[in-house]
Amino acid sequence: MRTEDLKTFSVIGNGIWPKPEDSRHTTAETLAAVSLLDLEPDRAVERAAVALLKRAVREGDSISAKAARSSLNTHSFFRLSAEERFILIALHFGKWSYSRLSRILHAAGNEAMSLRLEEVAWSARTRLAFSAMRVSYPVGAGSGGPHCPSYDPAKPWTQRFLDDEIVNGTERIFLQNHLMACDSCRRGLALAREVYFAVETLIPQPSDESFLKDLSSVCKRGYLHKAPSQRSVMEALSAFTKRPDVQWILIAWLIVVAVVLAWQAM
Repeated sequence: MRTEDLKTFSVIGNGIWPKPEDSRHTTAETLAAVSLLDLEPDRAVERAAVALLKRAVREGDSISAKAARSSLNTHSFFRLSAEERFILIALHFGKWSYSRLSRILHAAGNEAMSLRLEEVAWSARTRLAFSAMRVSYPVGAGSGGPHCPSYDPAKPWTQRFLDDEIVNGTERIFLQNHLMACDSCRRGLALAREVYFAVETLIPQPSDESFLKDLSSVCKRGYLHKAPSQRSVMEALSAFTKRPDVQWILIAWLIVVAVVLAWQAM
């Protein structure tokens, strides 16, 4: 799995399970299982994301209870649902597309949320930014001029612009040119950007690099298990000596050697 995806998973684990030991164990366990499957990198990422999200939703009550008993209940981010936290981390740190997130949510059993992804993301962002940072609530074009892009308060074009989801080149050029000429839309985008970056500062991240290193080791072990020919001599030797039958043979051999040495010393 790519390093950037492992970084995203380290933040996902840290942002879904309040206790560090829970996040490390659960995330590593999930990635270990997926790393044993013969999947392309992109498919492996989505399969692991689906597994993590399903587990987070299944353990939702337990996770919320743990957060409530800890100091983390004062952190606004943990007041969001597991799905909302997952979506924000994937968008901000993974830079995952709406289409990828929709597939993951659908596969995880939340078809309704996958269809309303933009609305869910915008609602979570504004609630989080306003409750924690008291930023100004972003609004659309005040004048609503005939040339202004249509603004839906539930899923505004400003969010798609900041998420780099304006994939149509003509539409992007139109928006860029329009923003240079329209003070109202430019102001609306500035407010949305304020929300965007406020949310980014509120997503908790692992306090050190050890979590990422652990996940990298887990994936490497899974890869070597699938492709033993890629092991180094030392890695192959280590794996060989860990087999129970080999260990019994080595023990028996050591006993024989000890007896022979003892007999020679007499």
